Amino acid sequence: MAAIALADSDRENAAWGAEWNLAVGDTQHVRVSFERTGFDLLAPVALAERRRVGLAEYRKRWKRSELIARYGFHDQKELVNGSRFDRDDFALTQRTRFDSGVTWLSNVYHTLSNAVFSSGVKDELTIDRFTTVVDVPRRRRAGWTFSYEYNRNDGRFVDSTSQNLRGDARFLIGDHWEVLSGAAFGAIDTTTSSGRLTEDIAGANAGVRFNRAWDRLELSWTATLGYNQTDFSEGPGRDLLNRATELDLRVPMRRGGQFFSTLSRREDETDVTGVGFSRDENYLSLGVEGPLAGTLRGRTMAYVRDVTRDTFDYGVQESRTYGLESTLTGRRLALTVNLATTDGISDFIPDPALGTPFTPGADLVNSSDSLIAGLRWRIARRLRLRAEGRYERRHFTSIGREEILSFHPEIDWVFRVWTFSLGYSRYERDNTTSFSDDTWLVRISRKFL
Repeated sequence: MAAIALADSDRENAAWGAEWNLAVGDTQHVRVSFERTGFDLLAPVALAERRRVGLAEYRKRWKRSELIARYGFHDQKELVNGSRFDRDDFALTQRTRFDSGVTWLSNVYHTLSNAVFSSGVKDELTIDRFTTVVDVPRRRRAGWTFSYEYNRNDGRFVDSTSQNLRGDARFLIGDHWEVLSGAAFGAIDTTTSSGRLTEDIAGANAGVRFNRAWDRLELSWTATLGYNQTDFSEGPGRDLLNRATELDLRVPMRRGGQFFSTLSRREDETDVTGVGFSRDENYLSLGVEGPLAGTLRGRTMAYVRDVTRDTFDYGVQESRTYGLESTLTGRRLALTVNLATTDGISDFIPDPALGTPFTPGADLVNSSDSLIAGLRWRIARRLRLRAEGRYERRHFTSIGREEILSFHPEIDWVFRVWTFSLGYSRYERDNTTSFSDDTWLVRISRKFL
């Protein structure tokens, strides 16, 4: 049960659910889950929402193949104003590895969603997606990867289809050099109330990679160059050029530790909804990892990332991020701490309909500071503790300062085939209004086989 306060409004909500898992050796696995949530907004207006979420999944594994079938549904109703939303998702995945080493992966997705708004307007959307990837491992000096993707969206307000065909090849030259190459072709056809827009895309990329290991140094260097040509049925086309280079260094240290560093630069040109922009990124990281005491191992990395976005028509935006990531792992303990501070405009996607480089309703972040921590601790043989916490302070272009605090401790006690879990979650958000959420979790699970 949770009680929430939002300015002068009050909301009460409750949820219950169940999950069932059945595994037959390593070859078959069945999973079924269901959750029902309801909340009532008591003030300033009366609302009553009910939500149901379910999932059924079946996995079957043969010697070299695996089949996964999944079905999920999401139903949501608002009882006061009569709005409704329901969605059904179907997915089928197969993965096969042949004796020759060739890997074939295919996915089929089908989604059907219906919505009824409080105004009485109805909307139905059907989404179909198919992807397949064939990877031929490098034999002697060459290897290939081929992929195809098809997407179709059929709805009341928009109909669109897209296809993409891509092929990549790798060639080994000598003992340390590798040549990379690839080509891609795509087409997008979109129909809305404003008319029809088609887009044809053709691209090619090439690159080299160098790997060398000495007694006291491991070095890897990669450089790639890509070119894409985009033609629109309306308006001028674009020629886009992408460049990237990356250098990785690793220096072994005493007692099994090592120093590592990555230096990279990317220069990308992108076209979204007919408005192009570039994104240049410089990245540098320095870190050390190795054993500490007993079974404990530590890893610490500091990094800086500079990003410059040029929207061609709407000016330049820049941002810089400093970060520190640390992990401590052992036989009974795992601790992760991430710190980051960013100064500058956050990511955005240009929208030509607005005449600005920002998407509708996107309030951009000028600066942010965040702290994220996670803990997993096996206190005793049958007692485990998990905890997560996040604190974030952000400054927006319009609403000003916002602070977010959340933490979630959860403890598990295992008794024979039973697992008893007790957890608590706290979420606070403070900006122009205040929002807080307290949730208690009680879960009981049983292992049958």
